[in-house]
Amino acid sequence: MAARKPQAVKKLSSDEWHFRLSAIRNQPDDPAAVADLARALDAPSNFVVAKAAQIIEARQEFDLRPKLASAFIRMFANHGKLDPTCAAMTAIVKALHTLDSDDPTPLFLGIRHVQMEGSFGPPVDAAVGLRAACAIALARHSHPRVIGELTICLADKEPGPRLGAATALGCCGSPAAYPLLHFKTLIGDGEPDVITECYASMLALDSRQAITLLRDAIDGGEYAESAALALGPSRHPEAFEILKERYETLAGGPFKQTILLAISLCRTEEAAEYIEPLRHLLQQ
Repeated sequence: MAARKPQAVKKLSSDEWHFRLSAIRNQPDDPAAVADLARALDAPSNFVVAKAAQIIEARQEFDLRPKLASAFIRMFANHGKLDPTCAAMTAIVKALHTLDSDDPTPLFLGIRHVQMEGSFGPPVDAAVGLRAACAIALARHSHPRVIGELTICLADKEPGPRLGAATALGCCGSPAAYPLLHFKTLIGDGEPDVITECYASMLALDSRQAITLLRDAIDGGEYAESAALALGPSRHPEAFEILKERYETLAGGPFKQTILLAISLCRTEEAAEYIEPLRHLLQQ
């Protein structure tokens, strides 16, 4: 008797894949889930791939990390056709980061990727979120290229990747990160949030050195507000006293309101007691 041929796996349409992936999301004990998630990463629809990556991340399917990386490479190789919004590649990078992938290859590709796509006006860069996600994910890798890539990203044309690079440099633990961040605060940025994140990362890397710099900045530097907003949630033992002292020297105005907001972000009993009778002012 002739051996039976293995039954071909039915190809699913995008709508069928979305239905199947929703079922997997709602049925965590589904025995076919892992195999179908792996298959979904080969789907032609970038939105199906993105949804599969998000579910893999949420389910913590560590065994699918190589499959995620290969799916990224496939999408990247023909990104204009397969992933015009960069939704799939961005979701994959976030999943690889959450799942502690040791393979930085997709991140090195994504952090420099620029993808101009047509819009109702001028072309827009669809890869901004991807570059930011890659910067964040690279922070946990010790590869010698990491600092160089984050340095380039810190000079990105878009604020999102610059913000991601500033955050990543604060987490990477490299001695080279602090002077890079300091230099960025000296040359400035059109987005104050980027400077705030630089200050926060400097505090995380070397709080003793950074606290002196932030104390000076909060006393009248160009980025005084950024310094205040970095100090507030920093948990540095001197943060509340520095902010309180500055608050009490100001007669009024928007900066005084920012200092009050920064004090409200301090997570100490002393700060909470101080802010309580002033909390109504935060609503103004």
